Amino acid sequence: MFVTMIYNIKSIKKFLKKYKSTLLLIIILVITSFILLITNSKFQTTLANKLADEINVEFGTEIAINKATLSYNGKVDLRDFLIRDHKNDTLVFFKNLYLSPISLGKLVSKELNFSSITFDGLDLKISTYLNEDQNSLEIFLKKLNKKNQESLEKLNNAGFVSNVFAKNSSIKIVNHNTKNSSLKISNIDFSLIDFEFFDQDFNFIIDDLKLNFDNRITLSSLRGKVNKKDSILFLENSKFSFGKSNVNGNLKLDYSNISSSDIYSVDFVNSTYINLELNDSEISSNDLGKMLTNLKTTYDETWLININVNGYLNDLFIDNLLLINKNNTIKLNSNIQNLFQDNYSLTFDVLNFDIDSREIDKIFPYFFGTVLPSSLKTFGRFKMDGFVDFKSD
Repeated sequence: MFVTMIYNIKSIKKFLKKYKSTLLLIIILVITSFILLITNSKFQTTLANKLADEINVEFGTEIAINKATLSYNGKVDLRDFLIRDHKNDTLVFFKNLYLSPISLGKLVSKELNFSSITFDGLDLKISTYLNEDQNSLEIFLKKLNKKNQESLEKLNNAGFVSNVFAKNSSIKIVNHNTKNSSLKISNIDFSLIDFEFFDQDFNFIIDDLKLNFDNRITLSSLRGKVNKKDSILFLENSKFSFGKSNVNGNLKLDYSNISSSDIYSVDFVNSTYINLELNDSEISSNDLGKMLTNLKTTYDETWLININVNGYLNDLFIDNLLLINKNNTIKLNSNIQNLFQDNYSLTFDVLNFDIDSREIDKIFPYFFGTVLPSSLKTFGRFKMDGFVDFKSD
């Protein structure tokens, strides 16, 4: 038997030596044929339509895919991946959605469990149409949940993704029931890693996030850990940079009392409980003015800031606010009520107020005449403490 094996091996070697050129040519032809097949436009379109039909049947969605190609890294690139909303308008659009062949198979077979998802050119459009209470994303998710309850329960128990990577993406929120109520976040790039799921809760790490908020604020970097527990969202050990500002802190949002999906409504804003801590942070007055238009200024000065903010947005408490730059020190506690309404009120417990009024007027243009009398605007350097109350007319 051993002699027979040696003979067979010798025969195979002799065959390979004799026909190696022919075999090499066959291999090259097979590879070339495969490449021509997968790069053929008709094949790509046919494959894309088949994938879209499979997904739509499984999930009851309205998805269209222009082409399905094999990318250089071995992943399947679903190009021009479109999900329509209940009004047949765009809800989600991916210029490129990259899935591994295994992940794609799981998606088609309704097994929502991927190691990672990568996409380029995401456009998410969330619309609240005329005379409707729910936005298009809520309606879509409700429909998806109703048809795929069993799969989504498995998703909640096991999780469906470990890492998500994105670039060149945008989010637009539009409410057709209210004038001038659109919001756009553009130029979004992010890397979200180490997802963990626990029923309805989850954790993940923001490895990096960049975006442009409504053409006003460009966030150049955000890092931190996100944790959701029940109706409370935490952002811990966060570090973010925008303009000349560098901020360190923690944020807690409790949205358990929110009943409206309209982010512009007073009820929505005032139903969110906030706890914000900023420590050893630097913020530019110019950057602050871009966030809060009432504080818009051309005077650029960087402040060291420490602050603790807690409460609902219509009743905020500010504890241990410390603002310091080379010429000014402000330390106080405060209560701000009805911040986004005409009948707002401000109460300050001033602990240390050592400032140059001319410089403060440049940095915070509405400070004098709103918080302190306008007659102090040219007073120069002065100190004060005590209580200050202000109510709008």
